[in-house]
Amino acid sequence: MKPQGSGDRRNHVAPFPNELPFRLIKAFSYVGETILDPFVGSGTTLLAAADLKRNGIGYEINPEIAFEAAKSLKNYQTKLL
Repeated sequence: MKPQGSGDRRNHVAPFPNELPFRLIKAFSYVGETILDPFVGSGTTLLAAADLKRNGIGYEINPEIAFEAAKSLKNYQTKLL
């Protein structure tokens, strides 16, 4: 798996590659189902869910990280698969 950007190219202290949640969501859910992410962080899981045409819901207790994740999700355009 290709690692998430490092240094100044990332908006979270410990982002994981998009491919990780993408594979798991694709393998264990169906189109239209809802994916729960109890630790949103940078929002990678919710972005992968959107790409796979799943609904996503998550929460984050750190307001700064939550704001960055919301901003990232708001500006995200799903990929055509």
